[in-house]
Amino acid sequence: MNYIRNVTGIRKVGHSGTLDPLASGLLIILVGRNYTKLQDVFLKKKKTYVCTAQLGIETDTYDSTGTIINKADWEKLKNITSSIVELALKSYRGDFFQTVPAFSAIKMNGQKLYRKALKKTLDLDSLPQKKVTVESLILTKLQKDLKNKVIYITIEATVGSGTYIRSLIHDLGKQLGVGAVITELRRTKIADFSVENAHKITGVKTLSYARKIL
Repeated sequence: MNYIRNVTGIRKVGHSGTLDPLASGLLIILVGRNYTKLQDVFLKKKKTYVCTAQLGIETDTYDSTGTIINKADWEKLKNITSSIVELALKSYRGDFFQTVPAFSAIKMNGQKLYRKALKKTLDLDSLPQKKVTVESLILTKLQKDLKNKVIYITIEATVGSGTYIRSLIHDLGKQLGVGAVITELRRTKIADFSVENAHKITGVKTLSYARKIL
């Protein structure tokens, strides 16, 4: 946001929803009061992600940057197939309540969860839940690395506002009985806006150019 403020000279800048530290992809930047007042509209739009997950481990952050807290035995893990994953994914479609990740910016009792998690003062059994919507979950790839005894899956997810893909993958791993963490996450669409038509933020060099694309 500061980069856009410096380029445009406009202080009123907003966005369409933050990305996880591990994530990349589409972020709609709203410049000027006429657009920032529409922020809530964009925040509520459905979003599409492509994520790669490693089966067989669990971490405290639900992604590959965290500390491993559980690891599945290969003899159990190797039996996971595309059909098994696809069947499990059917459990996560429509509206349901999702447990918020411990490492998130959601506040509980006035304090952000990730701060409590870092201090080891967070009761994991009392994590808040929120209602989310999952429109579709499509398994596009399952890859077994027999040499390293690892399985990776790639999923395309179209979800409503506020849905944590990390939590979806964590819950999927629990249901499969082997654990799962995200290793890559990319936001590809927000409503009808696609990352394929987006500009790299570092490509915005001048106010006149910014006005053409923002």
